[in-house]
Amino acid sequence: MLTDSGFSNVINMSGGMHAWNGLTASGVPESGMAYFPDSATPQELIALAWKLEDGSGKFYIAAASHINDDETSSLLNNLATAEEHHKDSLIKLSHDLFNTSEQNIHSSSVLSGNAEDVMEGGIKVSEAL
Repeated sequence: MLTDSGFSNVINMSGGMHAWNGLTASGVPESGMAYFPDSATPQELIALAWKLEDGSGKFYIAAASHINDDETSSLLNNLATAEEHHKDSLIKLSHDLFNTSEQNIHSSSVLSGNAEDVMEGGIKVSEAL
């Protein structure tokens, strides 16, 4: 994706993330599950995943509009496009599994009372920006 976006100095780490010796994440792994309640149905989980993809896309678009570097702005816009593809995949999954429409994915009860845009990782888009 980086080379397709025009970056020329792209390095593929041998061993990937397993070989990384730098900074590491801290905290309990379950902390990222706060938005995924145990009581949620599969339909609600798909809707919630859609909301997180939507929030991440909104973040990338807003961040790109504040960047004066064309290369970085292009990368952020490409990431926003990737989030749109993820959302489309979730809509298709919801339709295939539950014969729901795109409208139904937005009206899930798991999303009620949480109108603020939140991106993957549970960060509010407004705070990240």
